[in-house]
Amino acid sequence: MQIEGMNNLLQNFKNIKETLPVAMASGMAVLTKEIAEEAQLNHSFNNQTGNLEASIQPLPVITENGEILGQVKAGMEYAKYVEFGTSKMQARPFLTTAIEANQSNIIETMKAVIERANQVVKVK
Repeated sequence: MQIEGMNNLLQNFKNIKETLPVAMASGMAVLTKEIAEEAQLNHSFNNQTGNLEASIQPLPVITENGEILGQVKAGMEYAKYVEFGTSKMQARPFLTTAIEANQSNIIETMKAVIERANQVVKVK
């Protein structure tokens, strides 16, 4: 028995397997940049010196063992106290709220990346 188009289908799977991680890492880089910008612009903490705001930066995307990791870093030592609060200070989350504000954007961006990658790799 021979199934017409099976070779093309298998080639498409191979192409997607090779192309999709690169496309998703690219999409993740865009998202981490947008989340960092959201955290810098729309936060509830009092920005006295500008240091915390300036320290919020996206890190390079890491692809390891089939996982794609995007990170945003707040580089000031006191960032964790602002984000989570202390026993004497109320939390003023800025990274968490930036992620929450971008939740639908995260989903839509990754869907679009997957769709574009799928269209690019199709073998006729």
